[in-house]
Amino acid sequence: MFAALCLLASAVVGMQASSARAADAPMAYVPLERLTNLTTLSLTDAQTQQVQVTGKAGVPANARAVLLDVTVAHGTATSTYLTLWASGTRPDTSNVNAPTGTTVQNTAVVELTNTGTLQVYNNAGSITAGLNVQGYFLDDSGSGTGGFVAINPVRILDTRTTASIPAGGTLDVKVAGVNGVPADASALFVNLIAAKPTVDGSVSISTRGTPPGGSGPAYTAGGSVSQAVSVKPDASGYATIKNFQTSGTLDVLLDVQGYFSATSGSGDLFTPTTARILSPKKTLAAGEVLTVQVGGVAGLPKRGMAAVFANVTVVTPPLNGGLLVWSPDDPEPSLNNVFFPAGPSRATLLATRISGDGTLFIKNPTNGSFDVLIDVQGWFDGKPGPAVEPSVPPQPTPTPEPPPTADPTDPAVVRGKLQQPNGGAAAGFVVSVYAETVAESDTVPTTPETLTPLVQATTAADGTWSATLPTLPSEFQAQAEANGGVLNLEAVAEGSGGADQRPFVSSLGVRAGIAVNGTLSEAAVDARQDPVASTKLYPLLRTSELTAPPTVAQTSDDAFEAATDAEQYAPPEGKFTSSTSLVPQEQNPYLIGSTNYSTTTVTPSIGDYGASGVIPDGGKASATNCTYENQVVSYIVQYLYRYGRVLEGHAYWDATHSVNYSNYADTSWQWGVSYNHKKGFQVGGDYTTAHSLGMSTGWSGRGPYDAYQLRIPVRWVDRAYYKCKYDYRIDGLRPYYWKNTVKPQKVKAPNGGDLWRYGDNVESRDGYSRFDAAPYKNKIPENGDYCVDIGRHKKYSASFSVLGFKGSASTNRSTNRKQCIHMGRKTWAKHWIFADQPLGYKPKVKVFYSW
Repeated sequence: MFAALCLLASAVVGMQASSARAADAPMAYVPLERLTNLTTLSLTDAQTQQVQVTGKAGVPANARAVLLDVTVAHGTATSTYLTLWASGTRPDTSNVNAPTGTTVQNTAVVELTNTGTLQVYNNAGSITAGLNVQGYFLDDSGSGTGGFVAINPVRILDTRTTASIPAGGTLDVKVAGVNGVPADASALFVNLIAAKPTVDGSVSISTRGTPPGGSGPAYTAGGSVSQAVSVKPDASGYATIKNFQTSGTLDVLLDVQGYFSATSGSGDLFTPTTARILSPKKTLAAGEVLTVQVGGVAGLPKRGMAAVFANVTVVTPPLNGGLLVWSPDDPEPSLNNVFFPAGPSRATLLATRISGDGTLFIKNPTNGSFDVLIDVQGWFDGKPGPAVEPSVPPQPTPTPEPPPTADPTDPAVVRGKLQQPNGGAAAGFVVSVYAETVAESDTVPTTPETLTPLVQATTAADGTWSATLPTLPSEFQAQAEANGGVLNLEAVAEGSGGADQRPFVSSLGVRAGIAVNGTLSEAAVDARQDPVASTKLYPLLRTSELTAPPTVAQTSDDAFEAATDAEQYAPPEGKFTSSTSLVPQEQNPYLIGSTNYSTTTVTPSIGDYGASGVIPDGGKASATNCTYENQVVSYIVQYLYRYGRVLEGHAYWDATHSVNYSNYADTSWQWGVSYNHKKGFQVGGDYTTAHSLGMSTGWSGRGPYDAYQLRIPVRWVDRAYYKCKYDYRIDGLRPYYWKNTVKPQKVKAPNGGDLWRYGDNVESRDGYSRFDAAPYKNKIPENGDYCVDIGRHKKYSASFSVLGFKGSASTNRSTNRKQCIHMGRKTWAKHWIFADQPLGYKPKVKVFYSW
């Protein structure tokens, strides 16, 4: 049972510490064919011993770190732990826990000093510790081997479905050349699991053809136990598992967590460390998934780590169980990668990928709760892939796409399609097209604005409509000129339906391309070629049915702004969503009380707005503002500033990048409309905002692994609308609720606010795997530059949140957004960029990525 401790050697003692090697160059791994004894230590209470590693157990003098099998036994304290490190102040970490009277094993990665030593500390009581070598790490330049490739765990053996291993028996398992592991892999990092053993014992794995005695867990009868270990396959890709029990059979599971490449320059290289990233201990409730920040914690790099060696300690678990640990960038694995029996604390080292933003998920799939600690013993650098020149197949022949044109002497035309609640055509309805005033001042007007249609049209039999704009009033012509030649308009239709003659209304945002001084801007031409958009008719709340709207503090804006990746919070397109929930929660706008109006046939008639009542709007909707029947009046509730995602830059490796959003650029933003007093919003359409900062906005960032989105400030307007109707009860006109909207007005920074902000970290979209799958790729010489005017539509599906309305932004066809990259001089790998469109034809490129 205590096979590893039987590999005895004289203990090396001494308290003189040597300095650790400078971790200025990453390392590659060299595996041993079988576990090799280094030393056996007898440690007393709170004692530290120094151990010479290099020059022993097959470890060469130039080794910089070592992968050890640490076995502890004969402990006298109720519980203790060992800490292994190179030198200097002992870190606040642990490698293996040792309860009284129990043999426990774990794997540890330890950096070595310049003289090839390490330190071992015992926390309490006396204990025996066996140190055995699985492999060692050398400077990449001297290893002749490759780096590590971490994978989502894959199970390659489960004897519960085949045949158990008898006592003293062995089983050969093919580990390389299968399940995505290359046939020439120099070693694998596998999780060896003793599944619910019925007797005490131990199990090991080693290279086939070598004497049994590799790494693996010792256990007592009861719960499953695991140990993640290194194993070197033989020339045919096989390893051998040995059951050291003296009686009974054993079921074994074997999961691959990653492999070490045999090719120099491939895979991710290793840097050792000792860092506690989850402290104090965290209680995991049954079923809970915890996000653990790794990057930027305890001296670890903020970005650029592909995977880590993480030591997970489960503190005195009350039941047998397991844990799942994985990268948020990967799907949740179906396999536990930590196993533990009930009782004493137990530590398990594992290799796991981490996300592009440097986080891990850890899940408790059991029915009980327990505490966990996590230490990192090293990280793999996420180097950009093979150093060899990749094979690039012939790229598709690009077809240049000329920019669209339009005749500025042609009048501006807006169009749309109106639908019944069930999606059928709404024919014979009058559509009124309105423009609204955009003020320069941030002072909210105290008086409402009466809206008069610029033009009207009637829907055809299929629900479509089209209207040619007349000569614009000077106010709106100036507004279009200030907005890059685009005038934002709203097309409104109304009717009634249902047994109660419920009023219905529809709102659709349309854009008109307006000629300025006889010419059309790119944005204006783009607006003239907008496809026909459709919208449905929705029932209105009557005044007596209104309740107070959510306040700014009640909406999910702040949580959305702080979200690491806002894309996951994108609402369903065209659906109502709750304004107070970060995660989309679809509402039914046709359900009012117990009546569902979704199948109502709406007619082009004026509905019954119901009895009079107070509109909960702060008193701005007043009868004194009503001067004629069916007058539409709007008022501004407040101005709000939000930062939206519009552009991104990428520098994955040896590069510097920059992005620039010039003072002529423009963006289209979805705007929201609510028919239930801002309890929920749906997309009303797209509005264009020109850059009003009077300056270029952007940043420059240096790699490696630097990729962010750019967020720019936009002033939004929160508007309420009401309609003036005759009320016989007062023999006069009274305002009735119509709807609410949140609309973008201009790109503008708040007084004292940021001119721009960083958006999401998007470095996960760079790198070799994405490069390898990209259809278009180009190489840039060392110290070379490349810039492209991003002249194609690029949609950011969850760009912003305003009063809980979460919408997208689309950069319009323009040459006024620029993404640049400057390559460095390193020669380890080539400098490449890639995209989903030809990089030589700027009208088609949306964004390019880096490898």
